[in-house]
Amino acid sequence: MDKRETLKIMAVLKAAYPKYYAGISTDDAKQTVSLWQSMFEDYDYTVVAHAVKALIAVSKWPPSVSEVLDKIRLLTQTEEMTEQEAWGLVCKAVRNSAYHAEEEFQKLPKELQRVLGSHSVLREWALVDVEQLNTVVASNFMRSYRARIQSAREYLALPSEVREFSEKLAHAKSLDAMLEKMGPSYDLEAYDRMMLGRTPSLEKGDGQ
Repeated sequence: MDKRETLKIMAVLKAAYPKYYAGISTDDAKQTVSLWQSMFEDYDYTVVAHAVKALIAVSKWPPSVSEVLDKIRLLTQTEEMTEQEAWGLVCKAVRNSAYHAEEEFQKLPKELQRVLGSHSVLREWALVDVEQLNTVVASNFMRSYRARIQSAREYLALPSEVREFSEKLAHAKSLDAMLEKMGPSYDLEAYDRMMLGRTPSLEKGDGQ
């Protein structure tokens, strides 16, 4: 959604809630437009407009950005597995995982693989007694699945520039952790040469 379309959305809100926007200053109006533009720049104008109108129909107060995002997710979301359906697939995989855990792990949907983390989890659960599997293990898995789905929703709701910053930050942290494990005496120049596929002898012309 571009700035022109954002202004159209704000005009609809102003018409729907005239008293709320009556005393707004020019600076506040510009800041509001700028915020909405940055938060919805990755969304189609038509989708945002429908979400806003749906909220206007049921609310006496102007919707917040988060309320519009929630409504957009409701209007556009694809059908997700329930936690019971997810556990059903995992439980089926567990039954055959005493000796075929890796194979069963690969059959599972990617989102379930991410929740489990490794095929070794399936092997461990295959050795658990049935009662514990269907109570404690099932409860813990479904809790983890709910948390994973919620995190994914919140991440996808972030503006693209925030997601990019988050990914860069995560990459920087992982690199810092790797260098910390290597220790302060690790030769960073040697690491650069290794990553670029160069060797000291070739760089310095040794033996030539």
